[in-house]
Amino acid sequence: MSMGANTINFTLLPNCRAKSGQEITLLEYINLVRRGKNVLDKQRAKAIIVSGVWEDRHKLRELNGVIHADIDDVEDVDYLFARLREDRYVLMVHRSISGGGLKVFAKVDRDKISEENYTEVVRAWIRYLERTYNIKCDEKCTDVKRLCFVANDVNLFY
Repeated sequence: MSMGANTINFTLLPNCRAKSGQEITLLEYINLVRRGKNVLDKQRAKAIIVSGVWEDRHKLRELNGVIHADIDDVEDVDYLFARLREDRYVLMVHRSISGGGLKVFAKVDRDKISEENYTEVVRAWIRYLERTYNIKCDEKCTDVKRLCFVANDVNLFY
């Protein structure tokens, strides 16, 4: 595990309705996913704001340079997971809360991403994944405030 796992921070929310949460490191997030319980009810499941640390859901404190894509309804999750693990741009990949999709994370230089261009950067990431792997990603991940539910996946790749 690289040093970055302790220097990249997210906002963890107790559920999707919460207005504020707590700051956690990437390492803490990895441990939550690898050791956590899978709560299938999205109203009760914990979630992170992938883009960084937020004072509340509307006031950005710091972007972390992490972007993600959500791939739903994957025909062969294990096959795609194995291929994504080998991709040089993939920071982390794990199964979604349903188990039928994947969350795919990448790291962007912090000086190349801002709240203003976040959508464009994520859109480029999504297009790369779609072209490379012949898949369809959820466009909603282009929202800088987009939540990612904390799933349970002991095989998370980082």
